[in-house]
Amino acid sequence: SDDFVDVERTEDFRVGGGAINDGRRGADGPLSQFRSTYTDIVEHQRIVYTYDMWLDGVHASTSITTIVLEPIEGGTRLTFTEQGVHLDGVHG
Repeated sequence: SDDFVDVERTEDFRVGGGAINDGRRGADGPLSQFRSTYTDIVEHQRIVYTYDMWLDGVHASTSITTIVLEPIEGGTRLTFTEQGVHLDGVHG
């Protein structure tokens, strides 16, 4: 099967906290590792975090993500902005 199989998963949603999401696509797939750090959280307004990815132990990318929430008539506007540096073609 090509389903993503969790190896390790944690979440610490606070400034200075972070997340780990490691796993494999299928039983024998390469190990994908995700490590994030929350750098700014403003309730109902903004979440900012940085993260790094590794594939089988090789550093693949570094990114910064900003999520902005704005009230609008009838709901909420979510703006998701991500900037990333993909290193040495690890992800193709």
